[in-house]
Amino acid sequence: RDPSKGDAFVEGYAEVLRQIKRYRPDVPVLCLSFSRDSELLAAGDQDGAIKVWRLGAGQCVRRFPKAHAQGVTCVRFSRDGSQVVSGSFDQVVRVHGLKSGKVIKEMRGHASFVNDAHFSPDGSRVVSASSDGTVRVWDVRSSECISQFRPPSEVGLSELAVNTVAFMPDNPEQLLVCNKSSSLFIMTLSGMLEIGRASCRERV
Repeated sequence: RDPSKGDAFVEGYAEVLRQIKRYRPDVPVLCLSFSRDSELLAAGDQDGAIKVWRLGAGQCVRRFPKAHAQGVTCVRFSRDGSQVVSGSFDQVVRVHGLKSGKVIKEMRGHASFVNDAHFSPDGSRVVSASSDGTVRVWDVRSSECISQFRPPSEVGLSELAVNTVAFMPDNPEQLLVCNKSSSLFIMTLSGMLEIGRASCRERV
């Protein structure tokens, strides 16, 4: 690997960090995400804006100043790096096109904050996790919710916020789900528990 390319990346990354600090320093950045090839960095802030930087050049290449009505809680790139999906305190999931600079899809249905959102590996679906205690699976083309479920919980704790959800790397039909408890769950896209819960208190 050419060491000079690594140096250029570090310099570009340092410039991005300087820009983040200089641009509206009174507005906290709430989330960050790299593209799959590490060429781009997306940031979501408390005012509902998303900015995308090209690290090698240290330049902001796309701004979504009104990506959400409230703070952006999560932002993730699609596998090909052409889109970003975001969630927010405004309870909405949106897909943004980097080329067009516009909102491509909007997904509504959560009754509380959206804490996490991811594209499926093939980009056809988005999965989101919310403080309303649910996980939702969305069809990107139609923006419709095709599945909604809650991870297992103890009696009386059905409203536990779901903090994180992610597609399993070896099986895109399975999700790793983490709610505000001491357990992790591997579940299908329809909400079936694939493997019994694993407690984070247990010694691995």
